[in-house]
Amino acid sequence: MIEQARPGSGEEPLTIAAVTRNWRLQAGILCAVVGIVAVESTIAEIVHTHLTARVAMIFLAGVLITGLRLGQRPAVLAAVLSTFSYAFFVGMPRGLDSIRYPGDVITLVFFLILSTVTGALAGQSRDDRQQVRARARSSDALYRSSRELSAMAQESDLRTALAARIADAAGGAGAILTDGRLWSRPGAAVPGPALLAAATAAACSGETVSVEGWRVRAMHAGGFDLGIALWREQSNGRDGAGTELISVLADLGAAAIARARLAVAHAEVEGLARAQDLLTTLLASISHDFRTPLTAILASASSLRLYGEVFSVETRTDLLVTIEEEATRLNRFVANLMSMTKLEAGAIADHFDVIDIGELLHDVAGASRRRARDPAAIRVDAEPRLQVRADPLLLAQALANVLDNAVRFSPAGAAVTLSAQRRDGAVHVAVDDAGPGVPEAELPRIFEKFYRSPGAAPFGNGTGLGLSITRGLIEAMHGRVSAQNRGPSQPGLRVTVEMPEAML
Repeated sequence: MIEQARPGSGEEPLTIAAVTRNWRLQAGILCAVVGIVAVESTIAEIVHTHLTARVAMIFLAGVLITGLRLGQRPAVLAAVLSTFSYAFFVGMPRGLDSIRYPGDVITLVFFLILSTVTGALAGQSRDDRQQVRARARSSDALYRSSRELSAMAQESDLRTALAARIADAAGGAGAILTDGRLWSRPGAAVPGPALLAAATAAACSGETVSVEGWRVRAMHAGGFDLGIALWREQSNGRDGAGTELISVLADLGAAAIARARLAVAHAEVEGLARAQDLLTTLLASISHDFRTPLTAILASASSLRLYGEVFSVETRTDLLVTIEEEATRLNRFVANLMSMTKLEAGAIADHFDVIDIGELLHDVAGASRRRARDPAAIRVDAEPRLQVRADPLLLAQALANVLDNAVRFSPAGAAVTLSAQRRDGAVHVAVDDAGPGVPEAELPRIFEKFYRSPGAAPFGNGTGLGLSITRGLIEAMHGRVSAQNRGPSQPGLRVTVEMPEAML
């Protein structure tokens, strides 16, 4: 059974349940009014019999109480009934037929007018107070719902919270239907499949309708269909008095859901924009680092091809060494880029081997010595039998990035030290250089992607990826990396890599 409510009226459709509920309410009010008149008549009889006092104020007080407790219309009914009851006392002791005298008639007429006005005013005051309280409750519910919905970002959370708020406003059950899925408070009563199908068809009208005791309203925002709100009031409800509040809640929820969808779309657009900016910055940053070794390789190879027979053995050897060094450098750049790609994609597997850290440090130092201006300046000082669980290639690449930075920033002939020791159940690998160090304010940023300290400009250009990749690789292997200045007495920077010790 589908009945349509008048838009904005807040009235419940004339279903059998609604008519029955309204009839019971009216019967209860009528009984209450008759009871009040009966009580005031009894009190008036007692006062008139024993005190022989006037009883008009007793009946007026009864009308006033009716207005304050039951409202305007019951107060007018009480005034009429009280006038008839008061007529008995006006006619005493001459008899009721003496009321035909003008003085008695005027008394009753004025009493009727006075009691009606008094009751109407008292009832109006009571009705106004109830309306104010209802508006205050509605405003408070809307305010709390607005705050709750505004704080949520997930559409599923929004729909569940909205169903709960609608159920609270209806004093019964509430649900949200979207794309065949029902959202409601856990454990709450929900409509059956047949009702949902009927509700979906009924909601197409765009108005609030009633389907088998449930109220149905479509939710729209920004020209999009965002679902259907369903609610059912308690059997002793207030004749659909919460319909307007629930309609506002449905609109508020629809706006919040639309906002959440827009936020998701905006985040996707921002993500694509950041990815594009990252790609542009990456290409701009690595162009120089790739061009330099490629130029050296091409120049050396072409010189050997064209003039190889003319060059001396020393010259040819020097050109081949240049090709080897620049190819190694280029390979390191490619390895860094591939590692960054793996880190961004989360593709580093958590399957590690047990590594002797001393042997690894000697291998890393040996590779760096072949590229360094002064190979003897690179020293290794590691405690024996230090073992960690990690990927040997990735850990070597992470430490090589740190060591290459230390060599580049250290003056010619200054010592660069690789050390390792056991402390607090972990292996600490430190790389100490003799460079200018880093300002304290910039220390937290040197591991950020593409960050280069302004003080690094005299030491050549770079991509700003080395330390960022080092941090990503070390953290992917459950370690930590940090940096601090060595102090005034020992200028330079110390980068410390902390790895959990392998327990065999």
